[in-house]
Amino acid sequence: MKLYSKYFIIFICFIAVFAFSSNIAGAILISIEKYVPRFIQAILSFSIAFTCSFLVSKFVWKKIKLVNVDFISSTLMGGFIVGSIGLVGGFIGPIIFSPESNLGPLLGLFITGPLGFIIGMVVGAIYWKVKLKK
Repeated sequence: MKLYSKYFIIFICFIAVFAFSSNIAGAILISIEKYVPRFIQAILSFSIAFTCSFLVSKFVWKKIKLVNVDFISSTLMGGFIVGSIGLVGGFIGPIIFSPESNLGPLLGLFITGPLGFIIGMVVGAIYWKVKLKK
């Protein structure tokens, strides 16, 4: 695989995981709003999202470099790659094409992201099976 395509995949995975985990961390941290200032919540949410994004990107980078991949890593890598593309497309697409819709980003969080992950896992399993026959 070419180096620029690896960087593109890592970038998409990082953005998608960051968007998802920052929303989840922010929703969890909102429950402690009366005990912790909002600025500290924002720092915690950012650091949790950045850490999750970094770890997933590192996992995908290591698995992309391997030539001989096993079934689990192939399905997870396919799920992360296609799920990330689905999440980013479903999250940012409605913001760009329909900015007046306040529920648009939920399309990426609840529909295109998880469906992309499942479809990516299936495609990763098929890729592993085809590669095994060669």
